[in-house]
Amino acid sequence: MKFKLIRTTTGPGGTFGILHHEDGAPFLLTCELPWKDNQAQVSCIPAGVYQVQMQFSPHFQRTLPHVLNVPGREAVEMHAGNTIRDIKGCIALGAQFGILAGLPAVVLSQDALKAFLGNIGGEKEFTLEVVNAWEKAAE
Repeated sequence: MKFKLIRTTTGPGGTFGILHHEDGAPFLLTCELPWKDNQAQVSCIPAGVYQVQMQFSPHFQRTLPHVLNVPGREAVEMHAGNTIRDIKGCIALGAQFGILAGLPAVVLSQDALKAFLGNIGGEKEFTLEVVNAWEKAAE
């Protein structure tokens, strides 16, 4: 199973993208921290191809997707969240874009996480490709 995250915009309010299923269909939306040189807990992860494995999250006390082998980083999870205030280097999933407390956001995040976990079914591992659309536009 493979997913592709195409990041469409980034700025001080966060990095936002569209998560596509392996068939290319848009599936969910994402919110990440702005790029700050891949610094742990303050930056989104670099663009690239990653293995994702279902692992227990001590923070959330449940099994969640963990993005593996991010250089210099640990515990990069995909979880529910709305704004950059809800994440520390992870990928928050949402079903719609919105504004919460004056910040750009993804909303309906619990529904999005449930849909994502349902979509991967019993898979224990999958691939995630992360692409910055603005880099493609500059070429």
